[in-house]
Amino acid sequence: MTADELGFALRGESGHFMRARRGIATLSAFNIAAMGVVSLYQVGVIRRLPHPTIPGFDSERVVGSAEAYGMLETPDGALAVGSYALTLVLAATGSPDRSIHKPWSVIAMAAKTAIDTILVARSVVVQTTKYRSLCALCLLSGVAAITAMALSVPETLAALRSVRVSRMPDSCSA
Repeated sequence: MTADELGFALRGESGHFMRARRGIATLSAFNIAAMGVVSLYQVGVIRRLPHPTIPGFDSERVVGSAEAYGMLETPDGALAVGSYALTLVLAATGSPDRSIHKPWSVIAMAAKTAIDTILVARSVVVQTTKYRSLCALCLLSGVAAITAMALSVPETLAALRSVRVSRMPDSCSA
């Protein structure tokens, strides 16, 4: 497939897998934006984070904590922006039929969305147990990450079937 054909296929294909991939890309872009706002707070560009005036929400306490700056001497919001950018790249990679021709790209995307979901779960546990406060943008981002993982399942199952079939001896594939 040429680059022109790939671009046309990615923009024009209307199959279920492409709709799901577009959903994952959209959710990843949302997460980049949400974590971008968190990052701007963490580096001092903005002074306040939006969060509901509901008991239990204190975004600034959570994302301003020492733990939020503990990995690689980098604010965790900035690391999350890079992480969600990778998820978007994996959603955009390959032709609409990549589950057949490049199943490992699908499996890589599924693994990445699973990792995102695990990190979300860990974050919620830390926020509720250690800080007894929740970050609204982090929770919204978490829901988007979990949704992206769910959207990845059908294409992942097709890719796993494709890998299994391609590994069968010729005598078994008939």
